[in-house]
Amino acid sequence: MLLTPIALASKSPRRLELLRSLDLTVRLVDVTHSETIDPTWLPHDIPMNLARLKNQSARLLRNQEEVLLTADTIVLLEDKILHKPLDKADAIASLQKLSGQWHEVVTGVCMSAHHEVAFSVSTRVLMSELSLEAIRYYIETYHPYDKAGSYGIQEWIGWSHISRIEGSFSNVMGLPTSEVFEALRARVLF
Repeated sequence: MLLTPIALASKSPRRLELLRSLDLTVRLVDVTHSETIDPTWLPHDIPMNLARLKNQSARLLRNQEEVLLTADTIVLLEDKILHKPLDKADAIASLQKLSGQWHEVVTGVCMSAHHEVAFSVSTRVLMSELSLEAIRYYIETYHPYDKAGSYGIQEWIGWSHISRIEGSFSNVMGLPTSEVFEALRARVLF
């Protein structure tokens, strides 16, 4: 099945990997955009709003035959955002908060060609109890400094300490592939 090629405006290697796993032709677009969060936005709206702003910043970089795709992912614990960690201490603190808790991973996606389509997907995740030793091992081995909530579900911590998931696994990695594929397949954008 041949689908329209994608211009991906993202620095996330996981998003690139996920799109390529859908057998899509993907070209990376380098765009710098401020990820400043408007204090009036509700937590669940933040990823989609940021994805839209990134998309608007990158529109001129899209080739005519491509769909421009941007995304943003946040981790919410009791409606509070756990950002990408600033340093090791911040990563330890985030993982200690997530230990033994349900949390939510929300990814906002914006795709544009002739029209814009934007949506967000939410996945609930239960992380089992983490010892300080396990947290330190994970951080020192995997360096999760580019990951919202200080962890990657596709890494050791996901295989060893994620005990339940309700929703899309790929969404927790940073892109809800099924929803993206369906939007492209339905040719909603054209």
